[in-house]
Amino acid sequence: MWVVRLSRWVCGSGMVTRRWMSTPGGSMGGLATEVGAKVGLDNQRTFLSLEMDSVRPYVQNNAYVAPSATVIGDVTINDASCVMNNCVLRGDYSTIQVGAHTLLEENCVLATSSEGETTVGDHCFVGAGTVMDTCSVGNQTIIGDACVIEEGVEIGSQCRIESQSVITSGTQIPAGELWAGRPAVFVRSLSAEETATLKKEAEARFRVTAAHMYEFLPHGTVYQHKEQLITEGAIHE
Repeated sequence: MWVVRLSRWVCGSGMVTRRWMSTPGGSMGGLATEVGAKVGLDNQRTFLSLEMDSVRPYVQNNAYVAPSATVIGDVTINDASCVMNNCVLRGDYSTIQVGAHTLLEENCVLATSSEGETTVGDHCFVGAGTVMDTCSVGNQTIIGDACVIEEGVEIGSQCRIESQSVITSGTQIPAGELWAGRPAVFVRSLSAEETATLKKEAEARFRVTAAHMYEFLPHGTVYQHKEQLITEGAIHE
């Protein structure tokens, strides 16, 4: 309760404004703060709405979005998915959909254009540093680290894209294939044994999501802002 009172007190000072993230069920959560430049604090926010607050990210209650990630506009993150540190999801031109039990590792960038949306299916893994723009990925697909998925790409379900691959614009990859290279080319079809393990790999990663959710401080870091304001003499106890 003291955190709630502290949040209201700091926001009421006129130095901090609040913006809430909505969830599909209508519940409110994900308190983020925007601190005015006059007090010299970081004004990075995890969740940003667009068009006068009418376009907002939607994140299921059991999904995890790291505090250093940035989720902008028309973005939906579904059940038990995990968006790790420094990811950027830009739903400013169109919609981004992240399926259930999907993990986006550190520094991923998902963007859209006026040409269409970006979708990632259920039980997927997207490796660190991967960039995806106006493309679609089917269910139970593994994308390695530092890949580039260009506009108009369609990747089917139960595929594997090797690390550092570049999938060029307009490429369509059927289900159950392995691709690699710069630019990426077809390598071979995945075996039944390989495709059978893809969903199990994704489900195992939910333990990572759950661990991060448990460690994350749900009450935010407004108390840190207060301490810094006191140190700088902007407010008093």
